[in-house]
Amino acid sequence: MHATCLTFYGLRALTQATVTLPYPKEGFLWYYPGFPSLYIQYGETPDFWWSGHIGFCFIMYLEFRAAGWIWWSYFSLFVLVYTFAMLTITRCHYSVDMIAGLIIGHYLWIMYDKYVYFFDYHVLGIPLHKRLATP
Repeated sequence: MHATCLTFYGLRALTQATVTLPYPKEGFLWYYPGFPSLYIQYGETPDFWWSGHIGFCFIMYLEFRAAGWIWWSYFSLFVLVYTFAMLTITRCHYSVDMIAGLIIGHYLWIMYDKYVYFFDYHVLGIPLHKRLATP
């Protein structure tokens, strides 16, 4: 999971540095309200391509499901749907950004789940029954 998230956010930072999508001018709800914030950057930032919120929630859903933690996977799925709805309502992302977050998060999770096994087993010598979280 660590490598998946590191690659996901690393590629996202690289993409933000190179791709700037136009701002939605009508209905965008994150303008400066007249007082400073510690958590939110007001103004126009290149934060549209792709949604880190959605991608991270989906990666966590896949991780919890693979580990057999069913309730946590349901919770992650709930947070994913809630975040998708809130980002749509507040117009913080384009729809394609959120769908791209799902696709890229899923692809990276599949890729690392496939290749981390080789590292765990062949380099570190962790047997399969110790590598899986399920009994």
